[in-house]
Amino acid sequence: MNKIAKLIINFVLIAIIIAALSVGTWVMYRYEQEVNTFLSPPIVDYDALSVSSESGQEMSRRIMTEGAVMLKNNGALPLDYSTDKKVNVFGWRSIDWIYGSEGRNASGGVAPEKDNFDENVDIYKALNKYGIDYNTRLYDMYYDYLEPDHQSANLKGVHIDALTPLKEPGMSYYSSELLEYSETYSETAIVVIGRMAGEGMNAKEVQEKKGAGTVTDYNRHYLEISTEEEALLKYCGETYENVIVLMNVANQFEMGFLETIPGIDACLYIGFTGTRAAQAIPGLLYGDTSPSGRTVDTFAYDLWTNPANVFKGGLSYTDYGRSYADYVENVYVGYKWYETADAEGIWENVSNVHGTGYEGVVQFPFGYGMSYNEYSWEVGEITAGDGPIAEGGAFTD
Repeated sequence: MNKIAKLIINFVLIAIIIAALSVGTWVMYRYEQEVNTFLSPPIVDYDALSVSSESGQEMSRRIMTEGAVMLKNNGALPLDYSTDKKVNVFGWRSIDWIYGSEGRNASGGVAPEKDNFDENVDIYKALNKYGIDYNTRLYDMYYDYLEPDHQSANLKGVHIDALTPLKEPGMSYYSSELLEYSETYSETAIVVIGRMAGEGMNAKEVQEKKGAGTVTDYNRHYLEISTEEEALLKYCGETYENVIVLMNVANQFEMGFLETIPGIDACLYIGFTGTRAAQAIPGLLYGDTSPSGRTVDTFAYDLWTNPANVFKGGLSYTDYGRSYADYVENVYVGYKWYETADAEGIWENVSNVHGTGYEGVVQFPFGYGMSYNEYSWEVGEITAGDGPIAEGGAFTD
């Protein structure tokens, strides 16, 4: 019996050791960076770090100031700082601001200095810093509907797919008291639309959703507004004097709703803001600076007009078994495809609510962007002298 007992004890001890090693290996792998930092803390010159941080924050503000693209403005912008000191901020994504791609499979995760995520600046902090009050009742309602992820260190082990479901409440979730209060609070509605993006994920052909009263929408894809967002935009367009849409999005997006939903006055495409650059947004809204960004992609009314989106993927090399995608558009990528297709007459038979031909396909071409400045120029006839142009030769107009 003693031998049997010893064998059992040894077996149990071996099992415990194996389990401990397995768990320990997982923990060390999961928190590799943190363990390495603890065992070999970096030597930091905090004075130099402070100077560098301040300089970096100023650069991020400048990038946002010069990179934000104004897609539409019917005169609502710039807002008047002397009269528009209070605003309503609509959209659940406003309380879960997207600073950058996040998750364990995103190499571009955005983290503040010293990993203090409370120092991140979202649209609400930006407005407060600028001296603008926002409707806290709306903020609290969104927070009660679904608590935000608040991009933080807790998301380092989360797959980015877990951060993509849409969480916009339907209009029935807004109480009549809240809507009435909001109407009296301000004549300005800022509507935030956001979509997470990053490597290791594809923009899905359906809209997965979370939250009371929402279900997966198989008729709309990830890069178009949801039925809940559409209803919200229609309500704001019918109700508020100034309706401004902020696109906290990093992809091309189907923006036809700017033309088909009445009452939307302005739209800024601001992309992802990093940890601090959102503080530049109020200055753009109130005219301290003029938006000067231009689109770096072509925004089509229907993303399925791009052959890269039609390809479904799922191919594998027979010798290695690894998957790959065959991009059929070849050199005609992005705007080159739309311009080439137009030159070849592919859009000749297009006719819809947006226009005919190319105008009915492309909403914002490559390089599009509005500003607050009004200017024009005219190029007159330019002539040169007879014969080859010699060094120092002159042109006349």
